[in-house]
Amino acid sequence: MNKLDRPIYDDEAALDVLANNPRIGSYPALQLHVATLKAAYTQYCAVNGNVSAVAPVVLPAQIAAHLRGHYKSPPQSLAHIKALRENSSSKTCSMCGSLHGGTLDHLMDKDTYPAFSIFTQNLVPACLCNSKRPAALVGSKSLTQNVSV
Repeated sequence: MNKLDRPIYDDEAALDVLANNPRIGSYPALQLHVATLKAAYTQYCAVNGNVSAVAPVVLPAQIAAHLRGHYKSPPQSLAHIKALRENSSSKTCSMCGSLHGGTLDHLMDKDTYPAFSIFTQNLVPACLCNSKRPAALVGSKSLTQNVSV
């Protein structure tokens, strides 16, 4: 699978800046979940994003919605997501093999696994087929029912 180059920035530091920004809607609620999100991301990286080995992350619905929203419209502390989208335009789509990139997809989809929405190791280059496929390609229905959001 085509993957993005390992980022030279720190996802956990970006999460700290995001959680401590009083100008965005997730403040201050996100602050209460930073330790949980960091621990989950450490575990995610340790198992290389293997969906069957990643422990479920229980988040309040409001926090899950904020994380998905921050991915969709990244604030300045997550500006690297916009840069990754732009840099993926020259990559081959990991889903269909197209040479047309320009967007990103989540290995563990952001709707089922919002805790990993903004973390770069969960992102892969994609093309417009990303918006034309069913929502979740990973895991089984029984697996996704075990994840609380």
